[in-house]
Amino acid sequence: MTRPLSPTVMLLVAVLILISVTIPTFRFRDRNYHSDEVNTVHAGVMLDVVETAQWMAEGGIHPAGWRILGVYWVKLVGVTEGATRWLSALCAMLALALVYRLGADLFDQRTGLYALFLLGTVPFALFYMYELRPYPVLALVTAGLLLSLLRWVHRPRFSYALLFVLFGVAALQTHYFAAYILAGLALTFLVLVRWERGRYLRAFGLFAAIALSFTVWLPPIIHGFLYRGPRGYTLPTNWDTLALVHDELQIAPPALGQLLLLVALLLLVGLSIGIFKLRGLVPLAGSKLREYLAVGKHYLLLAEDASVKPIFELRGLKAKIDQIGTSLTDRFAQKGKNL
Repeated sequence: MTRPLSPTVMLLVAVLILISVTIPTFRFRDRNYHSDEVNTVHAGVMLDVVETAQWMAEGGIHPAGWRILGVYWVKLVGVTEGATRWLSALCAMLALALVYRLGADLFDQRTGLYALFLLGTVPFALFYMYELRPYPVLALVTAGLLLSLLRWVHRPRFSYALLFVLFGVAALQTHYFAAYILAGLALTFLVLVRWERGRYLRAFGLFAAIALSFTVWLPPIIHGFLYRGPRGYTLPTNWDTLALVHDELQIAPPALGQLLLLVALLLLVGLSIGIFKLRGLVPLAGSKLREYLAVGKHYLLLAEDASVKPIFELRGLKAKIDQIGTSLTDRFAQKGKNL
């Protein structure tokens, strides 16, 4: 079983994460506003809440919730890049915290830290996390949606249900793409959560409450589609677009990704060399194969007995696999000493 990380390690990790998120803020002044940011800053100077909502309804590109937040943030801190983009930086910090908690709840603390590492080194995320645009807030509310739904599935308390609805409403008022996220969560619930009439009815009520909160914004969307046609950022569906997205999702700096790839290859080579040197490997492999088959049998039993389907029991399964892996490592080390 994986041991919990010490408070000292957790504090050090938290400090490093805060530093990594804060460092790019010193370059805010070096990057001019994007056109979308210019619109928000201009609205912050010229418009109030009602005028902002009317403006967004006429445009029909984004819901008004996030834009109103951005307008009042501009009124609070001013119009300079170094001030306005701190809203995105703060949302990025909170999103990282929720992503860590989500990984820790699903698996363990180390998995949560791995998730932080991946999110914190993807240039695609880093680029959009520091602009005065809705994407950092969308990342924050998406992590909140996943975490609150997961906790509600395990322990259906009113507080978790309320958090899920609030995060859902905030997500739909942040960006239209939140509808895809909610649809994916609904499908995931149907596939992974075992049928219980009461639970499914309550879940339907939660999703319905979120959907009803958006009905007031449907007329501008329908009007936009009928009279202006679909609008958005279109990219050609070809291999060049796929290559572009692939390049954007690479770990930065590139040397870090190359180092991780090299370490992974060296681990495979080292394991292969160690396997050929160890004597008595075949009986050992046979015993471990039996243990892995036992894990598979345990997994199938979970599908029959658990109130939630096996995906929500991965923590116990992962602990068993870690236990087998530790035992296998100890046996390898013992046989290495006997060579």
